[in-house]
Amino acid sequence: MEPRGGSCVPRAEGAPDGAKKGVQLSITMGLRRFGVALACVLAACGTEAPLDIGSDLSPIDVESFEVELPADVFISQYHNFAGYVPPREVGYGIIATDYDGELDVRSIARFVTPPSTIMYARGGATYTDSTPTYPGARVVIVSDTARSGSEDVVLNVYRSAEAWDPLTVSWTMRVDSVGERSPWSQPGGTLGELVAQIVYNPQVEDSVVVDVDSATIAMWTDTTDNSRGLIFVAESAGARIRIREMRLQLDVRPGMHPDTTIQVVTPVFRASFMINVDQPQPNAFQVGGVPAWRTYIELAERLDTLTVCGGSPEQCHRLADLRINYASLVLTPTSSRTGMAPEDTVQVQARSVSITDLIPLERSPLRERLTPGHMPTIPAAPGLFKTGGGGGRVEIPMTTYISELTRSDGESADDQYIALLAVPEGGLFGHAAFHAEGEFAPRLRLIVSSTKERDAP
Repeated sequence: MEPRGGSCVPRAEGAPDGAKKGVQLSITMGLRRFGVALACVLAACGTEAPLDIGSDLSPIDVESFEVELPADVFISQYHNFAGYVPPREVGYGIIATDYDGELDVRSIARFVTPPSTIMYARGGATYTDSTPTYPGARVVIVSDTARSGSEDVVLNVYRSAEAWDPLTVSWTMRVDSVGERSPWSQPGGTLGELVAQIVYNPQVEDSVVVDVDSATIAMWTDTTDNSRGLIFVAESAGARIRIREMRLQLDVRPGMHPDTTIQVVTPVFRASFMINVDQPQPNAFQVGGVPAWRTYIELAERLDTLTVCGGSPEQCHRLADLRINYASLVLTPTSSRTGMAPEDTVQVQARSVSITDLIPLERSPLRERLTPGHMPTIPAAPGLFKTGGGGGRVEIPMTTYISELTRSDGESADDQYIALLAVPEGGLFGHAAFHAEGEFAPRLRLIVSSTKERDAP
């Protein structure tokens, strides 16, 4: 039969053009014979071969077919791990209340201590003052309009009422370090006095100003007070805001010239956000989001010994005896945990993992990418992970990696782990999720070729 896709030679990495798709959970087969392929090339030239032999030169038949292996054949086990990029390191903030009926997120921030000494110009002279006062201030919140909700939001800003550690704070814990584990009296951060309440539309207004009174500023000058900071709470159910930037604008009056007011802008010293949902999603590969999920997959031992069947007439072969023209991990998206669907396209990357007995799996160093050079990541559209988002498949080519495993004769046990992650990690708040078990579990798609000597005429 004619080679599929009009090509006489099977392609390597990247999804093959014109390859016939197999029905889910079944094997599909196609036939490609080298003799026919060679005849195709010769006919295209429109002349006889050199020496005018007039017959097929090759004494070998090459037969290609496609097969999809179910997860229980090629996957031994999998694990989801998180914490590779904690909220404090992502460079943005999230505020949400009852988003999708479940998700609550509160941002918490501590600003750089107001300066105890200032320099300012007045009447052409420069002065240094060590007794400034702070009659007021404003917190400027800059929203990411493209990744925030479109409804008006009531935003409350509170003082924090308990000491907290910017490096380890979470929804339930205000300090979670090796030497101390102290929970919040109120999950989500113990709220102190209300500083301000504002109403705005984060998709229309890219920035909003929160007035801060002098008493709050005075508290922030005490560097021994580890409760200092603000907690941002959306009072509107269904709201989700992504904060791109936060800064503090201080009104300063020098003690030497109390009739003069100058402005000093200070950045955030430490900021984070606290999420009420932090458990892995059951029965799913969980990739990306915050706090940066990864899925580690352990492949079954000795892939080279697996037997696959195909061709015409159908024959069975060990993978070690076949040439692998193309191999890919095929994933079926599922709905992400409620409220945690990604807000933009997730760039999925597959990496091999360096395994040793001295390092836990979740801390094992990542090695090379498994996809071909022109495909550093595989995009997965955000709609695939929303409730009712529809099916679709995400296919991750890894031909070289799988081909090497099937020729290892069991000598590459340390190379049988794959890590799935998002690039960049922490870049999106929501995560991707793929079926890990059941009818839509991962598949290993293979296009392989077998060879045999042609019978003598």
